[in-house]
Amino acid sequence: MGLPTSKQLHSALLKADELGPAMQKATPTPSPSEGEKDSRYTGCQPLARWLNGDGGTSSGTPQAVVTFRSRNGLVAVYEALTAEPPGALDADYAQAEQALESCDSISLESTEQTITLSLTPIHFGGPDSTAVRMDARHQGVLVNGYIAIERLGESVALVYAFFQVGNGSSQLASLFYGRAADKARTILDLEPQDPSRI
Repeated sequence: MGLPTSKQLHSALLKADELGPAMQKATPTPSPSEGEKDSRYTGCQPLARWLNGDGGTSSGTPQAVVTFRSRNGLVAVYEALTAEPPGALDADYAQAEQALESCDSISLESTEQTITLSLTPIHFGGPDSTAVRMDARHQGVLVNGYIAIERLGESVALVYAFFQVGNGSSQLASLFYGRAADKARTILDLEPQDPSRI
C-alpha cells in the first residue's frame, strides 16, 4: 500500500463544523491571538519546524495543514498530517519526540512581540504519541496550550497544537485532539491505537 496523497491527507483533516459553531478556519500559523498571523516558532528544533509547517521533511512529502480560530479570538487549533515511508517517519518522529521531551521552552515570534512558552511533558493521545503542555503569561494574561505528535499507522504522523487565552483547562484541547486523530484514522483507514486520552 502506497503513501496517502496530499489530497487524501487534506480530506482527513478536521473541518470547522466538526469543532462547533464557535470555530472558523483561519490562517496557517497557530497562534494565541488574532494579531499574530505572520508569527513563527523559534527554539526547540525540530519541533519549531513541525509547527511552522516545515516538518523537516522533503518538499515532495505529502502534507496537509489546517488552522482554526474561535470567533472571539481566544482559541486557536492547528492540525497537520504528514505521510512518509516508515523508515523516514521513524527518524523524523524520533527527532520531534526528543525535542518535545528535552526542550523546556519554545518561543512564538511576530513582528510586534515574542511570547516564550514553558513546556511540560504530559500524556496526551495514544501510545504512539508524545506531548507537552505550554504555559505563559502575556501582558498579565494566561496563555495555555498543548502540542502533540502522534504516529497513525506506519506512515502517517499527526501534529496537533491547541492554544487558549485566559483558561487553563485541557478539556477542549483533548476533545478536539480526539476528533482529529479519530477522523484521520477512519478516513485514511489506519490501524486504531489505544483510545485512552487525558
